[in-house]
This record gives sequence, structure tokens and C-alpha cells, in this order.
Amino acid sequence: MNMIRKYDPSSQEDRIELAQNILRSLHDRGFEYKSGGGPSAELVFEKVNERGLCIHVFTTIVETARGNEVRALGKDAIRVILSYIKNDGVLRGLGKERRVFRTGDIPGVIQRLNDRIDQTVARSNSPESCEKCGAPKFESKSGNLVCSEICWDNQDALRREFTLNVESGGQNGNDWRVVAIFAERDSEGKWREKRAGLHSRIFQGPDARRKALNLLSRMRDARVDLGDVRAGRCNFLPHAE
Repeated sequence: MNMIRKYDPSSQEDRIELAQNILRSLHDRGFEYKSGGGPSAELVFEKVNERGLCIHVFTTIVETARGNEVRALGKDAIRVILSYIKNDGVLRGLGKERRVFRTGDIPGVIQRLNDRIDQTVARSNSPESCEKCGAPKFESKSGNLVCSEICWDNQDALRREFTLNVESGGQNGNDWRVVAIFAERDSEGKWREKRAGLHSRIFQGPDARRKALNLLSRMRDARVDLGDVRAGRCNFLPHAE
């Protein structure tokens, strides 16, 4: 009876053979090269479905003088990640990555890789979707499922009520500016206190605090918009000194 040889990460021949098997398996499953190459950047392959969901496989394969081979470190796992291509083109991960450790024999590693891909494909075919916009939900750090597009509108995501104040900063705390303190939702939909400084007017010197307070008074009189403060604009006043 033929015994299947255990994979030896210290053997370059084994590392090359495993890399060849990984690449063959991904090619057979319709994955395409995405990025990576050279002695340090691992090869990454992807497959995108019609819903804009993307499966990435981080192969641990690098390019050497002898060709493609997996890295020597056995604990550097192959990773399979499901992502969503948002409307702005940014990728959003949809949950925890699935790892494949390069241990045991080579056929066993390839079988586990295919199992992880199968599990990820199943998730990509029936993701939990946002009730409002239909985009898939991702698992936040706290374990909650949140819309990938963060689809709540600006009125809901940003409280327009805000407080104006002056704050000091800089290396010695001698720089003064006007700041707006307001509330904004984070990626999990929770309200967080935010600060926006009027970066176009940072006062320095012995009269810095007085100038900042003077600007603060005129901004309150002018009833400035939060958007102006967040953008760092001061064009709603003729002079800021």
C-alpha cells in the first residue's frame, strides 16, 4: 500500500509542489490572479460573482529563483476571505477569514483549501442583506451585522446640532482654534462624539486665545453651518483676525 508522504515545510521541493497544487486547484475553480509577486508579496487570487461579492485567496505563494513556492513558515496560513465591492469601489470584508494551515500531507492541504472555498461560496450565494438597500451585511468587531454600504442617510448619520468652542493644541499647547463638537454615527450605527477643527484659522502667539475667542463669537453671530466647520472653511466671515 502506498503511503502518502507528509508535507515538509523545510523542503523546497515540497514547497514548490504544494504551490503548484494550489495554483492548479485555483485555476480549475475559475480564480484569477489579483496581486502579489516577488520574494515577499504573496500571490492573491480572486473570483467575483454577479452580486459583487468577491472571494480572495491569499496563497502564501511567493516567487523565488526556482519559481513559485509557498513560504517556509508553517504557521503562515492560506487565507480565504469573502468581500463585497461597495458602490464606491472599496472592498468590505464580510466576516472572519477562513484559514488553511499547511500541515499534514499535500492532498490534505488542497482538500481543506477547497472545503474553505466551498464554505465561502455558500456564504456568498446567500448573504444576509440590508432590509433598506439590499447590500450584504458584514460582521462588525462587536459581532453585530451591519450594512456594507452604511446606507443610513446623512440626516440620520449626522446630528446637525453642534457646539462651538475653542481648544488649544500644538506641541506646547499654544495653538488655538475653533472647534465644532457634534455627534455622528460610526460604522456600527452607534452615536459617537466628534470634533472638527477650523484648520484654516489656527492662531499662535500671545494673543492666540483672544483671537480664537473673537472668531468664536463672530461665528456664533453668523450662525455658521456645520458643513463649513467640518470642511475647515472660514469664507463665511470677511476676516478671521
